[in-house]
Amino acid sequence: MKLMKRLLVLGAILELAACSSLTNGTSILPSQSQVPLASLGKLTFAVGTARLQDGTTGLNVVAYVRQKNGSTAFLVDTPSITGPAGFTVPSNAATAGNTDAGTSSITGTPQGGSTSTTFGTSGGVFGGGIGPFNATQTSSNFYPGNPPPYATPFYSTSTGATGPVSLLIGPPAVPQFTNINFPPGFAGYLPGFTAFAATPVAGGYAMNVTVAAINAAGTTLTGSATLSSTTPLGAVPAPVFTKDGAGGGTVTFTAPAGATESLAFVVDTSKGVYYTVGPMAGSGAQSGTLTDSLGPCGSPPCGTTSIPAGDNYSVTVVSFDYPDFEATQPGNTSQTPTVVGAAGQADISISPGTSGTY
Repeated sequence: MKLMKRLLVLGAILELAACSSLTNGTSILPSQSQVPLASLGKLTFAVGTARLQDGTTGLNVVAYVRQKNGSTAFLVDTPSITGPAGFTVPSNAATAGNTDAGTSSITGTPQGGSTSTTFGTSGGVFGGGIGPFNATQTSSNFYPGNPPPYATPFYSTSTGATGPVSLLIGPPAVPQFTNINFPPGFAGYLPGFTAFAATPVAGGYAMNVTVAAINAAGTTLTGSATLSSTTPLGAVPAPVFTKDGAGGGTVTFTAPAGATESLAFVVDTSKGVYYTVGPMAGSGAQSGTLTDSLGPCGSPPCGTTSIPAGDNYSVTVVSFDYPDFEATQPGNTSQTPTVVGAAGQADISISPGTSGTY
């Protein structure tokens, strides 16, 4: 009985406390503050040359928009890149009605717009780089694998071994990500760079990333970068993949002079599973191993065969003269990572692809 009385008294006190926050039947709302969008994210932006799969020279762009903890800052944004006088988006981009063709700008389309551009309404800049992952009014759950990443390079007319290829960073370069901490279908991490089959021109490049808002002030993040030299890295010949017969194998290739690191991207094209071997430091003869049991989880176990017998595969090597892998997610959590090399720009060389059946 005494306990019941105490509970009744406590209930009355709580009720009175609740009533004290009412005035004439209207609750007094706590004060609210709004964090400016401009304070939530910072843009990292760099340019360089890209020796493309077909041997021509294009433009490489490295861009991140991150929070202080290194994560993606915004789920929706609209990027644009403007080159110096003489830089031109190739006319073949117009085959899809792209209004960027013939101009000096590579752009996106604000959501709700209908203009055909390079990035469209889906393309944005995220914590891992540029990708078609902008949230929509019906879904915000987009990530590499849902949908696929952009193929690199943009604007290419090449096909086959020298044509565009989708690249994502997977194991063993990063820890296996097939577990409950990742959404179903997550395919890998963006590699940070985006190449364009557009002739690079020396001079200043500018990037704007516009973040719109409905009930708050929008913001535009800006960045600038200078391309001092249009001389690309040397070519990376098509790599050799030697199968070990158990699901893995060894990738061998030659990195060009001036390269500081390389990544070998191995894809089980039959299943859309991405692996990455590296980074391998320096230039000259290189090799790295894809281990046998890195495949996605079954039902169970995890650690299934990396490339099962009968599956098709492709191997593409990218060499860099700047610390690309060190700047990427998930390992790098800096808001503004270093993305240029000793020469002050971000140059890459992409090999033709090597494909086969395991």
